[in-house]
Amino acid sequence: MNWDAIGAIGEIVGAIGVIATLAYLAIQIRQNTKSLEIQSFENGVSEANSIRLKIAENNALTELYLAGLADPKSLSDIDREKFRLVISAVVDVLNVQFNKKDLNILNQDTWQGAFATAQRIMSAPGGRWYFEHYESSISSSRFRELLRDMLREPESK
Repeated sequence: MNWDAIGAIGEIVGAIGVIATLAYLAIQIRQNTKSLEIQSFENGVSEANSIRLKIAENNALTELYLAGLADPKSLSDIDREKFRLVISAVVDVLNVQFNKKDLNILNQDTWQGAFATAQRIMSAPGGRWYFEHYESSISSSRFRELLRDMLREPESK
């Protein structure tokens, strides 16, 4: 064997090594992406359930939440502020879910559940009130636009 043949064999072995490394990295990235999706789903469920449980475990907070969704203007100033804080927490969780969806960390089915929650809240008078008064506190401009579109839909029907 001459040096040219040995060099060619070395290049082939090197190329095979690069291909194997790239294949391994692709598998690792795919597994990492799946892990991020699962973790993102679990975090979103945990955050949403935390808010739901706080509302469910406290009758006064449940009454406040329902009254605020129905007619926030009927609440006292203190209760309206409490209602705003609860809705802000919910909107923040939804905003995070929206951004995770945009980053392809959250799958479409999970986002559809969060989207339905957003529609339910924004279609209520309290959701409209919150958005009209506190739209600027929503950090993501794209999420604000999504909520704005939700608020326009019932008017066009």
